[in-house]
Amino acid sequence: MLNSIQTPEGQVRVIRILKSNPDEIHPENSYLKLSDGGLTLCDPLDSIQWIVEQTAGDIEENGEITSILIQGDAISNFFLLSTQKEKNFFKKWTGKVRRGLQPGEVSKYTIYWSQGGNVYCFDPKIQINP
Repeated sequence: MLNSIQTPEGQVRVIRILKSNPDEIHPENSYLKLSDGGLTLCDPLDSIQWIVEQTAGDIEENGEITSILIQGDAISNFFLLSTQKEKNFFKKWTGKVRRGLQPGEVSKYTIYWSQGGNVYCFDPKIQINP
């Protein structure tokens, strides 16, 4: 499985959403299993691509990723544009990392998903390569 693809504009960093783990009693403990373990290393001008894997059966059958949100200052300081669901792709989002970021800089972001009539969230991180 590819984790990145080189393009003339930089790398495309692929994050695969492998499984959801909702907690109905304590929603704050809900999480997603991501191919990068929840920490994506990237460089300025890289694109970040989130893809729901076919093997993410519980999301496939019982819910869906409803949005990927860059939090707080990160939306203007870390990404060129807000993440967007790609046209004609039900399970794929893309965002582009801003130029001029310093090595080691980190941003939190939130993935929201609905499952079983409830909405859950998980907060992974993206870090500029040191």
